[in-house]
Amino acid sequence: QLNENPSKSSMANMMAKELLQNFGTTFDVYQLKSADKTGQKDALVVAVDVKQIAQKVAKDKANDPMFVAAMAALDKGQIDPVTEQLMLGAINKQIPTTTTVVPLNDPKRYANLKTRSGELLIKPRTLTVENAEQVHPVAGTKYQTYAASSRLLYADGNVQTPLYANTAFVLKPGKPVLYVGVTTDVQRDYFKTIFDNAFKSIK
Repeated sequence: QLNENPSKSSMANMMAKELLQNFGTTFDVYQLKSADKTGQKDALVVAVDVKQIAQKVAKDKANDPMFVAAMAALDKGQIDPVTEQLMLGAINKQIPTTTTVVPLNDPKRYANLKTRSGELLIKPRTLTVENAEQVHPVAGTKYQTYAASSRLLYADGNVQTPLYANTAFVLKPGKPVLYVGVTTDVQRDYFKTIFDNAFKSIK
């Protein structure tokens, strides 16, 4: 897309440029393939360098005491029990306890953009969150690790994609990483154990 429209400053091009600039530096993407008889099961794992992302996003907060304290904790790779409870409490309050539909765009803004047949050109996109697990500490790991998982339904117009996501935040000193494993919902049971074991065994 960038080669075909190098001068076009579309949102897609800007997102593509940002993605390419950060690929392999602030995040990596891996594909997992199953070793079962079918060989057809697969999943994606995204590994995000939390420290680098935090520094990029919060440039204006470099001198903020809370930000400095957070970065110090990331460098140390350890969160004290009191801070841990406060952090988990604040995060888990934001996690839906029932099935929740989250709008990803606002079709009303594009109500005038229609096809010749009268259909909306910009379809409503939503993410349904179901069976969301609370963020919790993982025992038996080399580094402090926090994990959670959820079933998701991504809907883009009439196309619906059932997904399963399993995440882990690994506090490796100086290099904290957020891992996000994603697969189809039908492969949830197969990959759940694989994700859990992989996140526990990070060296």
